[in-house]
Amino acid sequence: RAAAGTSATATAVSYTSVGNTVSFNGSAPQAASAFAFTGLTVSNPAGLTLSGVDSVKGILTLTSGNVTTSSKRLVIASTGSISRTSGHIVGTLEYAVGTGSPSYTFEVGTSTAYVPANVAFYGVTTGGSLSAFTTNGDHPNIATSGLNSAKSVNRYWTMSQSSLTFDSATVTLTFEAGDIDAGANTSAFH
Repeated sequence: RAAAGTSATATAVSYTSVGNTVSFNGSAPQAASAFAFTGLTVSNPAGLTLSGVDSVKGILTLTSGNVTTSSKRLVIASTGSISRTSGHIVGTLEYAVGTGSPSYTFEVGTSTAYVPANVAFYGVTTGGSLSAFTTNGDHPNIATSGLNSAKSVNRYWTMSQSSLTFDSATVTLTFEAGDIDAGANTSAFH
C-alpha cells in the first residue's frame, strides 16, 4: 500500500492506492478534486466530497459513507459498475448507457435517506448517458400534475439523458416510509 496526501480533513485529500484502485478510508470527512479513477473504494463513515466531475471506469465500491457530488456529478463509464454494502451518492450519478437492454441501479439519496432508482432499458439502439438524483419534498409542479399532493410521496427524482435512442424503459423508484403522506395508499401508485 502506498499512502498519499495529508491527514483526512474536509479540505485535504488522504487516500491509499492499491494497484489501480484508490481507497478513501478513515473517520474524518474527506474531499477530492476532479479525477478519473480506475477503481474507487469509499470506506469512510464521514464520507467523501467530490469537487469536480469524477469518473470511475472500474468498480466503485461503497463500503461505508456517502459520496457527495455537490453541483457536479460522478460518472460510471461503460466499463464501470457499482458494488454497494453501505453508503450512496448524494448528488448526481451518471451512467454511460450501452446498446441492447441494459439495466442500471442509481445508488442515490440524500444525506439522511438512501432512495435508489432502477432503470431497465429495452431496445437501446444508440448509446449515450443517463444521470439521476433525488430531492426531498413534493415536485415544484405537483399542483398542475393531477396528483393529490396530500396523498403522495414527498420526494422526486430528476433524470436526464444525452444521445440515447431506445424503445422503452421501466423505472422503479424507492422511497422511505417517512416520505409518504398520511393516508396515502402506496399500492395505488403507478
